[in-house]
Amino acid sequence: MSVQVAPLGSIRITQHLVFEGTIELDGREQLGFSPRYPALVQLHEEMPAQDVPLHWHKGAEMLYACQGRLRVFVDGRSVTIEEGQFCLISPNARHAIHPMPRSTGQSVLSVTFDNRQIARLAPGLHDRYLKQGVPIGRGTAWPDADLELICEDLIVSLADDTSELRFIRAARLVFQLLEHIYTHYASESCELSAAAGSDAVDERIKPMVDFFDHNYASGVTVTQAAKEFGYSPEYFSRLFSKHAGMSPERYLTELRLQHAVDVLVSSRVSCSQIAQDSGFRSARAFSTAFFKRYGMMPSVFRRANHERLQEI
Repeated sequence: MSVQVAPLGSIRITQHLVFEGTIELDGREQLGFSPRYPALVQLHEEMPAQDVPLHWHKGAEMLYACQGRLRVFVDGRSVTIEEGQFCLISPNARHAIHPMPRSTGQSVLSVTFDNRQIARLAPGLHDRYLKQGVPIGRGTAWPDADLELICEDLIVSLADDTSELRFIRAARLVFQLLEHIYTHYASESCELSAAAGSDAVDERIKPMVDFFDHNYASGVTVTQAAKEFGYSPEYFSRLFSKHAGMSPERYLTELRLQHAVDVLVSSRVSCSQIAQDSGFRSARAFSTAFFKRYGMMPSVFRRANHERLQEI
């Protein structure tokens, strides 16, 4: 499927994610909203699935796992969103998104609301704290067939590139989605997310994140990283987990897996060599982490994606 972009990139089906230049040093994601729509709507179908690193934005966001699962880290909490479920993210909340696709692919609907438009349309709503970090929808304490129907209709409107009314229908559904979320899931207290884009927090953990980003392939451990920064391993882990939304061990594993996936689908390098080059302590540790994350062995993942690329 080719990339389809609406006017000013406000509604699109995407096959690629490019974070360079869109996530600032303080973690804020710069989004290109259109004045025609109250939200940025994206249907992610790219394979291999790409992690969305820790970031925040002023507008609320809704994630819908249409196909596959999601692991979402939001304001220090981790939640797994099963297929057919939703996750809400409050304005200014720090979050990271880790897709767990099926072997046949993924489909994740992301709707990020334009904080400025919401403030103009309904002053007082734009900074409301949402019921975030918990699964909503099928099989949860908050089943919501109406929300699922709106999202499924929105996905259909995105795929219908033959209709001249495509974006009018999509805009109607986005406003309907906005009304539904703020009617059923907004806090009456207007409580802001605790993360709220604190620059002081960013300055404390950014060097740690940079250290991992530059050294994960060498097999660096959390104990070694803690020593590098003059902390005990316990304090280092608490500090990183509190402000990054995941443990340093988890962050290192995600970096290594993402590197491994990139090499798996773009080369014929052996899995044992990929494990070594990605910083895993052994090929077995690599296979175990990969299976836990993607639900299949690296060799199966490689074969499935090579076959899929040949079909496109």
